[in-house]
Amino acid sequence: MNYVWFMLSAIPIGLGLSYLLNRGTVNALTPIAEKYNGSVSSGWYFGPTELTIPYRGFTLHITPYINARRSQIGDPSIQAVLKLDAPHFPELSLRRYSLVLFKKNSDDPIPTGDEEFDRRFVIHGNAGSVKKVFTKTVREQLKNEKLNGASITLEPNKFVMSAYCNNLDGQVYEAFTEAVLAVLDQAWS
Repeated sequence: MNYVWFMLSAIPIGLGLSYLLNRGTVNALTPIAEKYNGSVSSGWYFGPTELTIPYRGFTLHITPYINARRSQIGDPSIQAVLKLDAPHFPELSLRRYSLVLFKKNSDDPIPTGDEEFDRRFVIHGNAGSVKKVFTKTVREQLKNEKLNGASITLEPNKFVMSAYCNNLDGQVYEAFTEAVLAVLDQAWS
């Protein structure tokens, strides 16, 4: 009988903690939404909170994942997704150096010329596109210590950027959003 009471009391406590965590995420994302004329949708109890930002006629979706159950890359993490039709976008990918399993193939990583950045990240794609997208400003934003384990996939119809973060707070959300927009701006130009 005590087990039943324990279980019945655990459910409202869990829902209350979920609500408080979600409320904190909404509060941290709201200033960013206001800065970029976007909006925040609350996931409430069962879904993730999402920041949406208009970008050149498309909608950029930024979603923090507090637990690894919903995340693709770790706990906690944040992910940005932009689905678009931009045939001029280059195809390239960036991964944190420690996350890459090397295979012998002809697709060698493309260096950027920034030794520290090249030690931390591996980029595949066209060398000209890598130089165009990963400017000094973009590289500095991606080297931000708040954005640990960043990865980017850029294709003509999709952009995905994720980062594993030690602590999801307003500063992390702001740094991530600025890095996402910097990469997109360079790819779009």
